[in-house]
Amino acid sequence: MRSLIAAAILSLVVAGGALAAPKPTFVAEFEEGFDGAGQAGPVKATLEGKPELVEGRFGKALKSGPGTGTLRFDAKGIVLPEAGTVEMWVCPVDWDGLEEKFHAFFDARGEGAFYLYKYYQGGLLMLSTPNGTSPLCSASAAIGSWKPGEWHHIAGTWSATRQCVYV
Repeated sequence: MRSLIAAAILSLVVAGGALAAPKPTFVAEFEEGFDGAGQAGPVKATLEGKPELVEGRFGKALKSGPGTGTLRFDAKGIVLPEAGTVEMWVCPVDWDGLEEKFHAFFDARGEGAFYLYKYYQGGLLMLSTPNGTSPLCSASAAIGSWKPGEWHHIAGTWSATRQCVYV
């Protein structure tokens, strides 16, 4: 994995093994700025455009998107292709769950591609990840009832055999 683009990441938790109690490999809380923290220490954010820090569900939140900007983090040692979980709180600012546009919350590329995003049709939250049998496998959850200004906790999990999305 070379890079991680975080459109609205509030925290990222990736588990390396199904039996061990997982510890976060990366957390971005945004209380002290855009940078995150990994198991080995600080993880510097690269800003693309002008993302903003605003009041969030719990403390500060990242406001990002086409009108503002995004963050990029080095994903080496953070996003593990074998298994993991990405989770965050999200709040649509000026769109709803049925808007016919994509909204990316998490995007990691390198050795495979991992995406957690709002699909442009059908009011779906999608997680797409590689697995051993095909380039991308997906899971989805309904989000058609989402309204601007409402906070939602979302999570996507993956392993070699399964992908799940939770809202």
